Amino acid sequence: MVYAVAMRGLTLLALALFLLTGCVTRAPGVLVDRGDSDISSLSVRDMQLSWRFDEELVYFELGAPTNGWLGIAFGPTPGLGAGAVGGAGVVAGYVTDDGVVVRDDYGCESYAHCEDSAIGGTDNLVDVSGEEVPGWTEIRFAMPREALESFDVGIDPDTTMDVVLGYGFLDRLEDNWFARYKIRIRF
Repeated sequence: MVYAVAMRGLTLLALALFLLTGCVTRAPGVLVDRGDSDISSLSVRDMQLSWRFDEELVYFELGAPTNGWLGIAFGPTPGLGAGAVGGAGVVAGYVTDDGVVVRDDYGCESYAHCEDSAIGGTDNLVDVSGEEVPGWTEIRFAMPREALESFDVGIDPDTTMDVVLGYGFLDRLEDNWFARYKIRIRF
């Protein structure tokens, strides 16, 4: 009995350390193919996030075990519930046979996001691409390091912020999250 409780405690401790630190790996795709050496990557449960900086932009690659949508919310308002995106700069997208859809959104409610251009902002994403194979989708995009409007979040090296990663199973950005993970990242 004592052995089982001790093993459960160790298992929970190992799981907590994994979730807090992430498992550092290199993601496949455009970021690695460019031969860049300044790429940062992490795995959060079943999702993969990689990024790199240049003088003006930060490039991201996000992958998840879905053939639906996936997204990331940068800097949600503190104090909201786990997984909330209110006040965050949100990027979400999906891949279909017709192409890639990646949107620049804003967390207009605690658990909802609106397209920037629909609420008076602009789409500031560039170099948008993505690919999908059965059971896995990746989206890639770049955004300015500086916040260009109130719906954006600035990100520079050494910036630390909360982010929410998530995905769903349909090619609709209005679909509910299947999984979402709130973590703190030092870029």
